[in-house]
Amino acid sequence: MSLSYSEKITESGPLWRTLFIQPGLPESLKGLQKLSRNLWMSWNINAIELFEFIDKGLWERCHFNPVLFLRTLSYERIEELQADTKFITRLNEVEKIFDAYMAAPMQYPAPGIAYFSMEYGLTNYLRLYSGGLGILAGDYLKEASDMGVNINAVGLLYKNGYFKQHFTTNGEQIAGNDDQDFSTLPLELVKNKNGDPLLTSLPFPGRDVFAQVWKLSIGRINLYLLDTCVAENNADDKFITSKLYGGNSETRLQQELFLGIGGIQALKALDIHPNVYHCNEGHAAFIGIERISNLRDNYGLSYDEALEIVRSSTLFTTHTAVPAANDVFYEDMLRAYLSHKIKYFDDNWSKFMSLGQTGQNQNDQSFSMPYLAAHISKEINGVSKIHKFVSQDLFNVLWPDFKPGELHIGSITNGVHYSTWTAREWQNVHKQTISKDYIKMLADTKAWQKIHTVPDNTVWEIRKNLKRKLVSAIKTKLSDNLPSNESPKKVIDIISNLDENSLIIGFARRFVTYKRSDLLFLDVERLLKIVSHTDKPVQFLFAGKAHPNDQASIDMIKRVIQLSGLPEYKNRIIYLEEYDMELASLLVQGVDVWLNTPNRLMEASGTSGMKASMNGVLNFSVLDGWWAEGYTREVGWAIKEEITYQRQDFQDQLDAETIYNIIESKIVPLYYNLNEDGIPEKWIKKIKSCIADITPAFSMTRMLDEYRDIYYNKLGDRVAKLRQNDFESVKTITAWKAKVVEQWPNVVPVNIEVVDREHDQTQLGKSFTVRATIKTGNLTVNDIGVEVIFLNKNPLRHSEELYLNKEFTLVNAQDDGTAVYECELALNDSGNYEYSYRIFAKHPLLAHRQDLPLIKWI
Repeated sequence: MSLSYSEKITESGPLWRTLFIQPGLPESLKGLQKLSRNLWMSWNINAIELFEFIDKGLWERCHFNPVLFLRTLSYERIEELQADTKFITRLNEVEKIFDAYMAAPMQYPAPGIAYFSMEYGLTNYLRLYSGGLGILAGDYLKEASDMGVNINAVGLLYKNGYFKQHFTTNGEQIAGNDDQDFSTLPLELVKNKNGDPLLTSLPFPGRDVFAQVWKLSIGRINLYLLDTCVAENNADDKFITSKLYGGNSETRLQQELFLGIGGIQALKALDIHPNVYHCNEGHAAFIGIERISNLRDNYGLSYDEALEIVRSSTLFTTHTAVPAANDVFYEDMLRAYLSHKIKYFDDNWSKFMSLGQTGQNQNDQSFSMPYLAAHISKEINGVSKIHKFVSQDLFNVLWPDFKPGELHIGSITNGVHYSTWTAREWQNVHKQTISKDYIKMLADTKAWQKIHTVPDNTVWEIRKNLKRKLVSAIKTKLSDNLPSNESPKKVIDIISNLDENSLIIGFARRFVTYKRSDLLFLDVERLLKIVSHTDKPVQFLFAGKAHPNDQASIDMIKRVIQLSGLPEYKNRIIYLEEYDMELASLLVQGVDVWLNTPNRLMEASGTSGMKASMNGVLNFSVLDGWWAEGYTREVGWAIKEEITYQRQDFQDQLDAETIYNIIESKIVPLYYNLNEDGIPEKWIKKIKSCIADITPAFSMTRMLDEYRDIYYNKLGDRVAKLRQNDFESVKTITAWKAKVVEQWPNVVPVNIEVVDREHDQTQLGKSFTVRATIKTGNLTVNDIGVEVIFLNKNPLRHSEELYLNKEFTLVNAQDDGTAVYECELALNDSGNYEYSYRIFAKHPLLAHRQDLPLIKWI
């Protein structure tokens, strides 16, 4: 039977018609389709090599996107594969590995976690990220899948990604569109029970706005992405989720409302009911508003009771080190979008606004998302040990009666997903040297010391091979896509000067001014001397994007490009266009040294240096963020942590001189100190120490272990107890808090007496007693505590820090409400201290002191 159709033929010229060829695979190759729909294959070597075998050139041209790759694969090649029994066997083996991985029971099924992030860096072809925050979130979900941690993640799906970076001839950054074709991505549109797209909706001014939900499978973890580009929305609203961090302040608010409120709606519609909620930065803090609404609607709880449940089950991870990096919205805009929620705040708009404010200024009309996140979270953490102290300083304004060091803000230092970022050459060595199951031993510090047994020539060959790949990829990138800011002749000169035998130093990251990307160029003559050495050549590779609205950072890129292009440098310093995950992977695997020069206390953590270390790349950085914890002389070089000058220009000059000196006197001589076999033995010793020490300490395995043990389990246990017996404990603690707040003005200090001490001095180690008499009013002696705190100066941070706080013991309680407390003290360190006494609220159900931050100073 034949099919035919007829058309009226015209004489007006060619009539172009559209014919779509539906892609398809024969039954024997269906496993390829299954693998392509799950991001597991992006970090599994067996799966990657399987697709490479099919057509390596096409695989690279598709930027390792398996969905696009299969769509583009020729019919002839499909026929060849179908007839290749060895390939079919290999495919079946990989599919079997995948099926076993997916079928393995979740190792940590409880508590169930909901993870919210504005961005996710999962693969290069999924444009859902701008920088380190997103890359970390992507690594986190991959590790959760590997470890079997029960996480469901929520984000937004950006049709136009972040932006494509181009440069003008004078080095000005141009932000181009970075459009995504969803049909070529491993996305699944979530349907409701009727088979229609699942929609969430939010009431915006004058209309309802809708978002459909897509599912992205990341191994055993699901990421749900909201997308407002649906027919039900008007033209403007379709673009709410079009671009990451795009638009104006109102667009940003709309995005964060969909991430937080819409995200909670989506989980509810999917019948997913987590125990613990994790805000990765403050962008998602509106989850607290929607959860309060749901708790009040579903269980008839009061506002305070609902807030208690929300706070007891929420973790807020802050990544910023400066207030300017935080989202702030203003009251008029918030009223327009959230006035319908005020009934859940007892019709008290001020009660809602207080969640995003410090409470220090009654005329304040701003609303901070990090403050909201802090107020809806019992647990808060920074992302390195130093960042903990920075975060305590930043959020001290919310709890001004406490010193920063007293705040219940912890830290978990970031990590990276080993299988994503470690070159397969190294993975093969680790498998042979450590164990066949080395991937399950990523946190085993002892096992990783076996790296020291790897022969030097093996290490050196891997390093040379990875650098060769980097140089080759850069040459291809430059020749295939001529940079818009360089002449063809200049590009040819750059390509010809790229030398895989040179010492190559890399500097690649999100460009913001505090990272001081131009520090290297402070002394042009000194830098020229370093890069012009003929016997010991040095080359620098720069890459990075600045946010399109951050003009100061855009100007810094321009300055770096213009300086690196000076003729006297002879193309030994190169700025690479369009920094993305693909280029980042090549750089952290291929350069010799990873340079980082942030202003001190400004680098929350940083993770690119961890990725470099896992590939045997030595770090050279300011002792800030993670490097303050990872640095030893055996694994790299450091610029000291202490600030020498308060004038930034003087500090920059000093740091630049330090960089030049260390490169000239330590790094270059060590790299070029070769033995008779042409191998730099001392350099390789550092490489081995770098891999052995850094990998287990800064793997995502260690990081997720800590989140689970320190936060998830604690929050899960707490909220489970609070929900028991119709929220009995919630009602108890909220009623107690209300009573204490009401009666707190009636708590009066009567007398403070120091026994066995003369005036304002005492001998080292000698004990003395302090006695405090308090009128408790209508409260009991169990409702309050008394303590003394001592402060001393930290010369490094130029601030007062908590030296000691000690609680008094109740020694006498009288019927008239008079209570006597005593404390025995002995100071074991000499010096000058400041001290004071204070009364605080006390209850066994309080999670920590900021849970009810009532303080009365004596």
